[in-house]
Amino acid sequence: KALQILTSIERHDANNFNRYVNLDSIAEAGYDNFTAGLLDIQNSSANPQSIEALTVIQDFGRMIKKPLIAGFKTAVTDFIETSSWENSVLKEDGIDTNELVTRLGLSNFGIKGVKSITKIDDKTATGEITLYDRNTNDEFLLNVGFIFADGYWCLNSVNNVHEYIVFVNNIRRQKLAEYLDASGKIIAKHDEIIRNADFDFRKALNRGSLGNNETRAELKEIMSNTVAKDWQVRKEELATLKVPNEALNLQRLRLRICEMHIAYAEGYANWMSDKKVTTIRAAESELKQARTLEGEAAFLERRMTAGNSVVPNEGK
Repeated sequence: KALQILTSIERHDANNFNRYVNLDSIAEAGYDNFTAGLLDIQNSSANPQSIEALTVIQDFGRMIKKPLIAGFKTAVTDFIETSSWENSVLKEDGIDTNELVTRLGLSNFGIKGVKSITKIDDKTATGEITLYDRNTNDEFLLNVGFIFADGYWCLNSVNNVHEYIVFVNNIRRQKLAEYLDASGKIIAKHDEIIRNADFDFRKALNRGSLGNNETRAELKEIMSNTVAKDWQVRKEELATLKVPNEALNLQRLRLRICEMHIAYAEGYANWMSDKKVTTIRAAESELKQARTLEGEAAFLERRMTAGNSVVPNEGK
């Protein structure tokens, strides 16, 4: 029974897969446990939800149950046929199955093997399938149920969906924490360099004036060869990081902030030479936009940090 399922996946045979896997039954039975797992995760954050708020979320979950189940089935069938979880959208119900796939952690998980199959009676059996995260190699033991009908065994249930959702989200939180830590170290290092450059800038300005050619040359050197270059290095180092989906917006903001600071520093340096009002105004506009985005990035980071708690999990 398990071998036929794995063979169907390898051969991209959706018809055969659906013969040995009852997606309707699995999705229907697993949905409530799926939403319960998400609610546990939400309620474990630094800002736990009130009973009233949780009730509203649960009621909403029941409203979208049918389209979400349909989206899950569409995503699985598309994967069997194409070996990809990308670009699967159930447009008629407005459900983006990419988000559902992300929540379920399907795109990162692979099947390591079947650990055991235990026959209960002539009509039922249980099994244990070892899943693993391709990025972290963490494993999860999926407890499944089989029934015998119409002359063959069919995978009919997944019995620890709740624990699986908690496990997947703990891995996602771990990856987010790793990104925030690594990016934070890069930012702190370069912030120190910029603070020192700012000190040198002010010291040079105090020694002379903007009307002095030597002073302007010194300020241009600082802005061109220290400030602009360091922001470029910061951007390159941030771009090397592995960014979890939850941090993509924050990463984009940070890279854009780098670009704006580079533009400001280069524009200011150019102003030291051409002395045009349009040059310095354009540079200051870049700096103003960078400050605005820095506020947005700080808000996003605080929200991610506050909500990035780990939920106890016994399914591993």
